[in-house]
Amino acid sequence: MIRELIANAVLHRTYVNAEASPITVAIYDDRLEITSPGKLKRGVTVEKMLEGCSDCRNEALALALSNMNIIEDWGSGIPRIRRMLKDAGLRDLVIEDWPNAVRVVVYRPVSWTSAENVRPESRPESRPESHSLASRILNALVSEAKNRSDIAYSLGQKSGSGQFKKVIVELLTNGMIERTIPDKPNSRLQKYRLTEKGRKMVSC
Repeated sequence: MIRELIANAVLHRTYVNAEASPITVAIYDDRLEITSPGKLKRGVTVEKMLEGCSDCRNEALALALSNMNIIEDWGSGIPRIRRMLKDAGLRDLVIEDWPNAVRVVVYRPVSWTSAENVRPESRPESRPESHSLASRILNALVSEAKNRSDIAYSLGQKSGSGQFKKVIVELLTNGMIERTIPDKPNSRLQKYRLTEKGRKMVSC
């Protein structure tokens, strides 16, 4: 799906005048944005694009991409992508028509944090440290259960740090991980493992 969207951006962008800036691909906590320079061609609207309308701006490039099997039938890409998103249980594709660019937005699966905590205006550099650490802890437990010290060691963290302890508690509270000895939480043999909910999050 992402490959198709980037191919579309390469195919339909403008390559002339002051608008010929780079295509940008931005990944945030909650979405993927692909921005292509050049406004929509006359007669093409966002609504028509979502239905599969395609008015090729660069026919020679389209022929080259078709010969390389990078694109298929014109106009089939957007409807196919929308079906993929629907089948995956994700939000519908969003297309934004700007004065000098077209942006396509794909929303990612909601993370283990609540949707209210994910700000639409967030940027990669503002990603909460606890969110990043939580993802790393989940991935560290994919292959086997580990005790707190082993988890921290594999991540280059200190098991006694306040931040590390806080994230472990958050993951337990949110049902992402569980104790291997639940009736003895302070046992020296205690380990942590992924729950089914945690495994689904890692697979996303």
